[in-house]
Amino acid sequence: MTTELLLYGYTIGVFPMGEERKIRFHDPQIRALIPLEFKEKKRNFHIPKRLLRKVLNNPFKITFNMDFQSVIRECASIPRNNAGCWINKEIIDSYTDLYKAGYAHSIEVWDNEKLIGGLYGVALGAVFFGESMFSKANDASKIALVHLVANLKNSGFILLDAQFPNPHLNQFGAYEVTKKVFKEKLENAIKVSLHFHPEQNSFELVKKYFF
Repeated sequence: MTTELLLYGYTIGVFPMGEERKIRFHDPQIRALIPLEFKEKKRNFHIPKRLLRKVLNNPFKITFNMDFQSVIRECASIPRNNAGCWINKEIIDSYTDLYKAGYAHSIEVWDNEKLIGGLYGVALGAVFFGESMFSKANDASKIALVHLVANLKNSGFILLDAQFPNPHLNQFGAYEVTKKVFKEKLENAIKVSLHFHPEQNSFELVKKYFF
């Protein structure tokens, strides 16, 4: 699974998942999106009050692209309803190549020197395709998502794809669209020329957009 094949898949709205030793590309009929707008738009990114207070306390160190390998491997270690994990060795190797090429990104959450949460995904055009997240402490992956959204907003991104509907993401305002609507949105956003350059001190951006 080459970098070129992966990137082409994203441009047409499909993404890979590992199944034992095989890779299968998925094109869901229903797609989940996380809004990147705030307050003034109908679709809003929402942070629950309890989590907002915790984010404001800034209890953990947040970094971007500091330890991609550890993040994707931690995501791969999460049990998935006794069905194994879709992040197999080929997925890890392929997304590591995407990371080296500057397309895949990780967000890390640290408690002192211990990695306790994070997420990774792919940035292409004005679209960020969320892939997976993990948490070893309460709210760690949620805090990573808040910092990601602030940085995407700051960089001018239009679309944050969450792939499959997930009750965990509904608290942030995630909503469902049909495959047709998603691909219409994707076609416009993928053409925008952007580069994802997250701020390492992203707490200032979080305060800017959420407080």
